[in-house]
Amino acid sequence: MAIGVLSAPIQAQKCELNNADLTAMSKVIVQFDYANGEQLQVTAKLADNAHTRAAGFQRVCAQTIAEEPILFLFQSERKPSFHMRNVVASLDIAFIKKTGKIDSIQAMLPYVLGSTQRPLYSPRKAVIAALEVHPGFYSERKIDESVSISWHTPSE
Repeated sequence: MAIGVLSAPIQAQKCELNNADLTAMSKVIVQFDYANGEQLQVTAKLADNAHTRAAGFQRVCAQTIAEEPILFLFQSERKPSFHMRNVVASLDIAFIKKTGKIDSIQAMLPYVLGSTQRPLYSPRKAVIAALEVHPGFYSERKIDESVSISWHTPSE
């Protein structure tokens, strides 16, 4: 263990099961299309503007993170950087290309108390979206770069 680095995650001052930022996000249906023709659908929150994208899972309790994915949707292709400031639990993130294919899936860890390392998580190439979920979500469902992802609002 490095000097000055403790093993406890940085805790937000107070976590919330449901906060105003999360409540402001609309719902979206995310569909996973497997190469063998199988499909999976999940409901997620939609972060599609600067405010909701900036809020993400900050100050949200681990229980809510485990139950409610967030789809970050960008107006155009870009290479975003995600951080874990004020996030109390680990996350997995899939970066999604304009084609619907997955650029990469990464495990994101909360900051560690006393650490000066504050990693950023980014795709390899420009993407149109990113889906944050609880750890293990992708591996448990055998979702990898061969799976395509699409989304639509529940009314469509």
